[in-house]
Amino acid sequence: MIGTLIISSAMALPVSISEADTTHFLHTQSQPVADIRHRPSPSPGTPDVTVYGYIPYWISNPLSVDFDSLTHAAWFSVGLDSEGNVTGAESWNSIANDLVATAHASNTKVHLTLTVFDDATQVSVLANPEARARAVTQLAAQVNDYGADGVNIDIEGMSASLKAELVDFTAELKEVVDEVYLATPAVDWSGAYDYDQLSYISDGLFIMAYDYHWSGGSPGPVGPLTGGGPWSDYAMDWTLNDYRTWGATDDKIVVGVPLYGFEWPSSSDVVPGDSLGSGDAYSMVSAVSAAAAYAPRYDTTTDTPWVWTGSSQLWYDDPDSIEIKLSWAVGEGVQGVGFWAIGYDGGDPEFWSMVDSVTGADLDDPPDDTTEDTGGDTGTGGDIDTGQGPAEAEYRERDHERDGEAKGGCGCSGQPGPMSPWAMIPLLALMYRRRS
Repeated sequence: MIGTLIISSAMALPVSISEADTTHFLHTQSQPVADIRHRPSPSPGTPDVTVYGYIPYWISNPLSVDFDSLTHAAWFSVGLDSEGNVTGAESWNSIANDLVATAHASNTKVHLTLTVFDDATQVSVLANPEARARAVTQLAAQVNDYGADGVNIDIEGMSASLKAELVDFTAELKEVVDEVYLATPAVDWSGAYDYDQLSYISDGLFIMAYDYHWSGGSPGPVGPLTGGGPWSDYAMDWTLNDYRTWGATDDKIVVGVPLYGFEWPSSSDVVPGDSLGSGDAYSMVSAVSAAAAYAPRYDTTTDTPWVWTGSSQLWYDDPDSIEIKLSWAVGEGVQGVGFWAIGYDGGDPEFWSMVDSVTGADLDDPPDDTTEDTGGDTGTGGDIDTGQGPAEAEYRERDHERDGEAKGGCGCSGQPGPMSPWAMIPLLALMYRRRS
């Protein structure tokens, strides 16, 4: 295998889509070291769409990220105990003043991410009005006392029995902070997330559109744009269609893309391949650097680069594939796009220049198809398990009830929104260039 560096902690990603929606959960177990070596050049303007980035506490130099390219920066993270008290706020308390001042200087809003991944705490807080009120009060104090702008609710693997309580919690929190966003799964296997109500009551749903293949599953694209042979149908376009089908409105949808990849030990370069063990996670910058030693390949179905090392398959996204996926999302007319996680790009100014072009922050130059691959600094890879499950699993009936209608089946009947002509041109050009 390409050589890995084990890191540990938490982050926000969904796993190869299966029954367990613990997207950020596994990332809290381990993460890649992200080293921002230099301050990116300032962007010439403000993005036309939401650009939402999680900043995990473990990256180096978090105050040096390109805030000019972001509309929202979500600090990751704090937790709750069983009584609703905020826990693990040390990193936030130590950086909040500087983070808010630095971000606000670039007109970037700051959110505090709340993570609750274990079932017992979810039940004890969400189902208990007193504990819920305590959590709301303390979270509001953490945000408002520092002049921050809102909360990102990241509650994963939740039981469908708490569906209404999550909506209540979101509404109660929204009453005392300026903005509330939620991290929501690529596939809601248990019907726990009430897309239409959460969309209505919140400021946005950050769809964790990644880990369609995860460390514990078989090799494959982490953030496939489209599905189909030889892969399953589960992909970003399927996920967006599913959210629309079940009531989420485009003005509240943020499509999150992965700035990381996985390397799985494998017996051959056959696609789909087999896994001989758990995959190791790499930040995008380290994956691009590692892949350069081999002959990069490109999966045209999902728009995902990958390499065969002789003993493993490394699947990842690079700046070109990210540009394709961002262009698609912006062209779909949703509120915006986002990243797990800021820092995994290595602080590469060319990457953020590309983001600016796609999101409208580049006032001098329209989006084009000339962005080159940027390996950036070498960085370091690492094991960042995610947690959502195998994309090969059969989609299960979901128990959503919206307006008296039970939600079941795959929800594939909804039609995707139109892509605007200006977004189609650079997207097709990029796809042609990568596939030719």
